[in-house]
Amino acid sequence: MPIMPALALITVLASPAHAADPVPNTLSAGSPAVAEELNANFEHVIESINGMALTPGPQGNTGAQGAQGTNGNTGAQGAQGTNGNTGVQGGQGIQGAIGNTGAQGAKGSNGATGQNGADGAGLKPGTEPGQMQYWNGNTWSIIDAPNADITGAQMLTNTDGVFSWKAIESTITYAIGDVGPAGGWVLSITDQGLHGIEISPVDLNDQELVSWGCRTDSSVHHYGGNSMDGQQATAQLLAHRCSDGYEASSSLFIPALLADNYALNGFNDWYLPSRDELAILTDNYDVDLIAKYDMPGEAQYWTSNTSGPTSAWNLSMNATPDGAPGIQSLDKTVPSRVRAIRKF
Repeated sequence: MPIMPALALITVLASPAHAADPVPNTLSAGSPAVAEELNANFEHVIESINGMALTPGPQGNTGAQGAQGTNGNTGAQGAQGTNGNTGVQGGQGIQGAIGNTGAQGAKGSNGATGQNGADGAGLKPGTEPGQMQYWNGNTWSIIDAPNADITGAQMLTNTDGVFSWKAIESTITYAIGDVGPAGGWVLSITDQGLHGIEISPVDLNDQELVSWGCRTDSSVHHYGGNSMDGQQATAQLLAHRCSDGYEASSSLFIPALLADNYALNGFNDWYLPSRDELAILTDNYDVDLIAKYDMPGEAQYWTSNTSGPTSAWNLSMNATPDGAPGIQSLDKTVPSRVRAIRKF
């Protein structure tokens, strides 16, 4: 192919090391150029350029950081590593709080009935209240009840296998107006103060007034008489029941029952006083003692003795003109107070 006529002579500017290394083909202006000659010239120029010793220029400024690329895909999970060594055992922890008590379990079924035991020798039947029994090594023996003829405390003694009751002799002496052994007021004394009678310190039944009982039952007229012992009279009254239907809803004599049921400081041998026993207050009348006994002037007190078919003896605290106490006969229906006494 012919070369354009405007193509001029190509001169390669080279470094001093290649200044005397001319191109292999010289072309003149206006002369036709052959392709092979031109290619040979170009190849020579290229080799010359590649053989040049280049001096690097100064380093340019660092360029701006490029945008962050997108994250790559997650890699596959690696293989599990080997187990580490077992650590040392930790110290014991503190004890936890006690839990709530569990609900009670259901009741179990009853066990089988056991066999009957062998028959024992057995206790002997008693014949009166107060009897006791003891084992003598072979059989049960009955001990008599305390001696009713002994007044005051008793003790049981054993002499060569024979049991008996004996009175406990007290060395404490009392005077009229003292507090007695049971806590009542001493009304009278005997044996230089070793024994006597004491009266309850308060009215019975919370000071409530009561009638004597069985007003029209004449069968009780002989009970107590005028000077019969109050303890015996009280026992007879409590054993009797009204026979005429009067006060049928209350067949017991209320004053006698109240006195018999009274107990103080462990002593329960109180009873309703007889006329003569309650009259001690008139025989030993003393204003200060009456005030100590807390028996008001308007009060009236029942005895355990009758004064007639429909009346009973009663102590009035202001029976005399000068206001002293005195014994009087009173209809059984008249409400009065009750005090109990006991012997010591």
